[in-house]
Amino acid sequence: MPLLGTSGGSNVNWTTAVKKFNSDATVKGDKKDVVPADTLATAFKNSGLSTVYMKVTPTLLARIPGGLLDKIDSYSGLYMKFDLDMDNIPTTTHYGDQLKLAYKLDNTNLYYKPVISLGGLTNTNADGYAALPVQLNAMNTLWGLLYQ
Repeated sequence: MPLLGTSGGSNVNWTTAVKKFNSDATVKGDKKDVVPADTLATAFKNSGLSTVYMKVTPTLLARIPGGLLDKIDSYSGLYMKFDLDMDNIPTTTHYGDQLKLAYKLDNTNLYYKPVISLGGLTNTNADGYAALPVQLNAMNTLWGLLYQ
């Protein structure tokens, strides 16, 4: 069940997660067979599609997808966090079905990747990102400007 949607290769996190999902053997099979919901959820989580961080600041370095510069440049920006809405995944999914993924935006924070943790001063989440609280109306304005 390959994911066809990409962000045009402009978001490293998304592109990497899609490639990892598409190579996962647990989501490959015969069209007549149903993919168990827990298998699908695990595949989304393991590939990085259950939570995706989309960079909202310009990329400062020339991009080579998946290369060293991608890893270095990930520390130079701000990200918005999107959590996969598993309630919108169909209860019956067959191998080979195309799924439209819906995400919920965390509109209370922007995120960044700290280069180093400053002795407990930088609280990072399980994904390695630190939160910067923002005002709800400011996030909605930013969202509207970026994705009109």
